Amino acid sequence: MNKVKKRALRVIIQITIVVYLLLSCMDL
Repeated sequence: MNKVKKRALRVIIQITIVVYLLLSCMDL
């Protein structure tokens, strides 16, 4: 049920992971 919400959650999680990795690389 609600496939759109699941896709949105996956996209949000992927974006947050990418941003976190970029910030960690910037700090290094």
